[in-house]
Amino acid sequence: MTLRSRANSPAFEDGYDAIFGKDKQAVRGSWVQDAKTGEFIDKSERYVADPDAPMVLGSPEECRSPIDGQMISDRGQLRRHNAKHGVTNIQDYGSGYFDRKASERQAILRGDSRAAKDERVDTIKRAIAQHENR
Repeated sequence: MTLRSRANSPAFEDGYDAIFGKDKQAVRGSWVQDAKTGEFIDKSERYVADPDAPMVLGSPEECRSPIDGQMISDRGQLRRHNAKHGVTNIQDYGSGYFDRKASERQAILRGDSRAAKDERVDTIKRAIAQHENR
């Protein structure tokens, strides 16, 4: 089926004139709305968006999975692949994650972790209870 443009109907013309005024032509272009003023700005004027605005990421480069050799070409495939194999991406971890985990591991090895302290307290309580029951 081929779509074709048609001439504007009289009802369309009347509605257009009622909204925009008689004999006013539509202004063509690409516009963005300024977040602070609410005004529309022509993109050709090199409007720079707020750098704190959300960012839309494109598809990642195509890569081969080291797990099963499957070619992964988009984020959806990557998400399904990771869920299927129980893996994750390094991008899933925020800044400081690995430093925090390293310090937690060192605390476990030194016996300074919360779990180690709780285990020592339980051992002492058990020893006291056994000594009292003699």
